[in-house]
Amino acid sequence: WVHETFGGVYNVTGIFKAPPANSSTRFDVLFPHELFGQFFSHSLDWDNNSSNTYLVLRKGTDIERFNKKMTKLLKSKHESPLVLNDVFVQSYSDQYLYGSFGQGNRVTPRIQYVTLFCLLALFILIIACVNYINLSTAKSTTRAGEIGMQKVLGAKRKTLIGQHITESLLLSVFSLVVAIVVVIIFLPQFEIISGKTISLEFNVELVLLVVSITFITGLLAGLYPAFILSGLNPIKALKGTVESGAGGQYIRKGLVIFQFATATILMVAFAIVYSQLELINSKNLGFDKEHVVVFEMGKKLPDVAGQANGSDSIARLKQTMAIERFLQSVRDIPGVANATNFRHSMIGDFGETTGLSWEGGNLENNVVFGNLIAGYDYIETMGIPLKKGRSYSKKFSSENEKIILNETAVETMGLENPIGKTVMLWDQPREIIGVTQDFHFASLYEEIKPVFFNLDVSSFSSRIMARLEVGDQKSTLERIKKAYGLTGNI
Repeated sequence: WVHETFGGVYNVTGIFKAPPANSSTRFDVLFPHELFGQFFSHSLDWDNNSSNTYLVLRKGTDIERFNKKMTKLLKSKHESPLVLNDVFVQSYSDQYLYGSFGQGNRVTPRIQYVTLFCLLALFILIIACVNYINLSTAKSTTRAGEIGMQKVLGAKRKTLIGQHITESLLLSVFSLVVAIVVVIIFLPQFEIISGKTISLEFNVELVLLVVSITFITGLLAGLYPAFILSGLNPIKALKGTVESGAGGQYIRKGLVIFQFATATILMVAFAIVYSQLELINSKNLGFDKEHVVVFEMGKKLPDVAGQANGSDSIARLKQTMAIERFLQSVRDIPGVANATNFRHSMIGDFGETTGLSWEGGNLENNVVFGNLIAGYDYIETMGIPLKKGRSYSKKFSSENEKIILNETAVETMGLENPIGKTVMLWDQPREIIGVTQDFHFASLYEEIKPVFFNLDVSSFSSRIMARLEVGDQKSTLERIKKAYGLTGNI
């Protein structure tokens, strides 16, 4: 969409090295932010948070004092002090793992998943070590003759301890080599399953970490068996009458109990995770997510973008007509049931505003509404049930002056018989024409919030959503890709 919004002739002032494939910040072209403000003037308002702000602070800056000054500055730019909460800076290196916030606090940051998987790996490694210890001590009777003969020939205990620890370390190194080979072989398949790009970069830090873990694992796994086996009585060992003391039996029984207890805990954890995944797959989200695909407009977009020249009103009309022709061409593809354009999706990618006011309620209530910007047929394509009124339709005029709310929004606003009533959105009157059933458009951990639908059929920043007919969806996807020059997954 950047081609259409910023269409024009530009001078190339620099060439940058592309970010690595696993970077969370990826881009193909850079424009000055001032240009963005020319097309979206609201982005320059003090109460707009659609853009990220990056700062380079002087060394030794007092972060707490800086945050207080920044909050004071921004609040001084607002008419209502209730609009803005405290703001604070965050280290750029923490953005990916610690970048999820809610009410000013970190919520379910990605680092929790990293910690969870690390703990899972640690438990599996401990189980493997315990299993090795149990097997080694259980084989003490079969190796008793070997150890007895070594002692008779003059082998000292520290020599035997070193031998068994070396065996454990060699086995640990061999396991590491096998693990690396397995990871290299199956990593491409794992990327396909997970949808993530994972790179294996053997830098100094990683190599030192892996070597340290391998050494510690081999040492801990082989330490106890080495002391047990090296302490065998040579005469009893040669006679094959090895007896373990009561202390050794208790230790081995304890290790076995620990091993089975840990394995049981892991199985219960896996069962809980499985049930959570089942909940995600079976949970009624309030809309029909099956057989829906999303894609950009593709190569044909520049062709229709060229029509959007002239005055703002004429350009907007041409954009609307061009996008509608594009959508109709998508609907004409065999296997496509319906299609719509949208800017905000149902998976948390939506705008929020306190700019919706109504009779008996205003900005002083500081109610935050979700703002779903989409075109005609969005509600129908997503399968969101209507509780009252109607959806946006081309049969009516001035639809961009109408608004559709969800049930929670109506309840929050305290409206009875909302259809036909007028509310103010950014100081512009909007007639309520419909009320949808509540649906989840954020994390299932969060309660459903008030949200409204905002019709916009002329924005080239939109994406395309298509509902496919039940049947051969694979062929339909191929036809869509072929028709619009799309590559990769949609």
